This record gives sequence, C-alpha cells and structure tokens, in this order.
Amino acid sequence: MTPEASDQQRAGSEEIWLPVLGFEAFYQVSSLGRVRSLRHNKVMSPAAGTGGYYGVTLRGGPKPVLRKVHRLVLEAFDRPRPDGLQAAHLDGNPKNNKRSNLAWVTAKENSSHKRLHGTENYGVRNGFAKLTEADVAEIRRLRAEGVPRDVLCARFGVSPDHLGKVSIGEWWPHLRVATSRPRHNKLTKDDVAEIRRMFAGGTHRAIIADRYGIARDHVNRIVRGQQWSR
Repeated sequence: MTPEASDQQRAGSEEIWLPVLGFEAFYQVSSLGRVRSLRHNKVMSPAAGTGGYYGVTLRGGPKPVLRKVHRLVLEAFDRPRPDGLQAAHLDGNPKNNKRSNLAWVTAKENSSHKRLHGTENYGVRNGFAKLTEADVAEIRRLRAEGVPRDVLCARFGVSPDHLGKVSIGEWWPHLRVATSRPRHNKLTKDDVAEIRRMFAGGTHRAIIADRYGIARDHVNRIVRGQQWSR
C-alpha cells in the first residue's frame, strides 16, 4: 500500500481517489471501485466483459488500452501486480470492486475462491466453450471405444488438439467418465488384452482407467508388462 493511500484511509471510510498507475495525469480510481477521467472531470461508465468483470478504456498513450477495474484498484491502493499473483474478488462478485473486497492471490487460491463461490469459469460457463457436457462425455466414451480422432473432430467441429485435451481431461477436468465397473474389481485376460489394444491405439490412460475402474498407475503397469506379463 502506498503511503498516500495509507494516510487517506486512516481519515475514514469515505471514498478515496488515487492516480491510475501508468495514467497518473489522465485518470483516478477510487477505493469504491470507480474510475474518473481528469480530462473530462467525470466518472466513467465501465463495461462488463467476459466473466462479468468491469473494464474501462484508458487513453493517454499511443493507443487506447482496455483495463479491468479491479486491477486498477489494487495497483493504486496496494501495489503493482506481483509476479505470479492474480487479482481476486473475495466475495466472488466480479462487480464488487471495492478495495476491501480485492486481494492479490496465487492462481490456486483464486481458483479455490471461485469454486467456493460457484463462479469458476469452466465447462459450459465459459462463453467460448464449443462443447456441452454431453458432448464431452460422448467424446470420451467414443475415444475409449477406439473411434478415430479425425472422425470425432469432424462430428463435433473441433481441432485435433482440442479433441485430445478434452479426451485426456486436460480440458473439462471437472467431468469424469462414468466407470463401467466398480474400482478394484479384478480384471480378466480379455480386459488386459483390450487395455493394451486401446493404449496402443492412442487412448489415454485416464480414459482407460475410468472405463475399467482402476488406477492410472495400474494401467501403466499392465501396458509395460509389469503386471499380467505376456
């Protein structure tokens, strides 16, 4: 926190204004999350963007710059963003940009806050998602059955890279493929042969593990011949 911000905040809970970092001669941001133009002497109207976060367009350099309001507040009243940290809304409301509601946190902490408040931008909550949860489940099921990638890419309108990340759970990680049997159930020789065939055909071990209700390390040991040796 800057000395100026500290001194002003001791004065009371009224709205406090400080210069916007990098645009000190043109804009100010307040402790209540408002931004005003010094050139036009008026409070700006922010626009809600992806995820509901408010942003404003700042002019005063070579090109206009779109900046998120919560970042401006933290940069002015706390400090410039430390390496590796993100700006978080502590109450989960992206429109509440009061200084008291904001903090620099790690990506893991920010994700935990979002899960706690039910605001994590995953799956169909992501405005750029091309697939539905039903599509993802179907892709994983079909890949586990050996359907070729190019066939699924054409069917669902996604790239091979997109399909691969969905299939292995790198994207849509909150969804799991329903296992076809309870965990720790014994495998048959036919199961083992099918596991090796699927793995050789490019099916990711996570999909195989889910299908047979076994751990991923178990899949590895089977494929390497450390269990059920040929």
